[in-house]
Amino acid sequence: MLFKIVRRSRSPAVLLLVLLFASPLLAGVISNGTTKVGINTNGNLYDPGANVGMRRTADGYDPIQPGTPREAWGVAANGVGGYVDPQNSFPPTLNIVANGAAVFGGATATISSFLNAGAGNILQVDQVYSFVAANVLQIATTVTNVSGVAQAAEFSRNVDWDITPTPFAEIINVSSYGAPVLDASYFGFENPNPLVPFAFSSPPTGGTFGPGDLGAGILIDLGVLAAGGSTSFNIFHGINLIGETPAGLDADMLAAGASTILTTGYSDGAAPGLNSAALGFGPGGAAVPLPGVAVAGMMLLGGFNAARKRRREQRQA
Repeated sequence: MLFKIVRRSRSPAVLLLVLLFASPLLAGVISNGTTKVGINTNGNLYDPGANVGMRRTADGYDPIQPGTPREAWGVAANGVGGYVDPQNSFPPTLNIVANGAAVFGGATATISSFLNAGAGNILQVDQVYSFVAANVLQIATTVTNVSGVAQAAEFSRNVDWDITPTPFAEIINVSSYGAPVLDASYFGFENPNPLVPFAFSSPPTGGTFGPGDLGAGILIDLGVLAAGGSTSFNIFHGINLIGETPAGLDADMLAAGASTILTTGYSDGAAPGLNSAALGFGPGGAAVPLPGVAVAGMMLLGGFNAARKRRREQRQA
């Protein structure tokens, strides 16, 4: 409303208020009519002003908003990690800086960030949020190496669910998974830094976990990105339609393009299909291949990848 008034005013003071308080837009809500999604600073799901995580508009069901609203993402390159986690206390944000202001449309949003530990930008992370089904959000993610040297990169996403009518008593089904997914978690408060191993890992064969205060996490190997190289992939968040079973939500996620790993939670003791939520990963555009690299550089990257392999083996031990 303030913006509409200002457009009719020539007052410099009022125009200054707009510049101070209306820009940049750091949080917002997108909607397709069936589902609303809140998106906060630098791209995690939850708008604290609107108090919206991912909400079914028909009845207000929102598995992210209750309790401590928590959805986070992180990225790492050559041993430097960063993340966005405003509702937690790790601290809330580490080594992630905005690349301009977020752009919100009615049913879409675009957010760009840099991984920067203080010595210059390392990776650029571009995230485009849109609905690919009435109840499924796609986050099309592109990670670009802007550092000038090759980078071995990883990405993670983690969400805590409190699913009514029995919040804090979720049952999590984790499907089998494989490369490029390095690990999958059934816990909603994993450390969002990809360099920190998950504390509650599912084996690659998958499994069922709970009931408990649970959620979902995915850790993805982005491979080695050449200077200027990039890779793209998709993250999917879904909630069931009214009366839809968890199996039905799984089918919606798969139809939207989720593959490799699909983590679905539902409320323990609830009538089948009452409420559920899902987190998924799917391939995006092809990665830009790594060109020739000096032998010394490859030895350094090989050492980093060996350390990452040891962490992976420890997770599965």
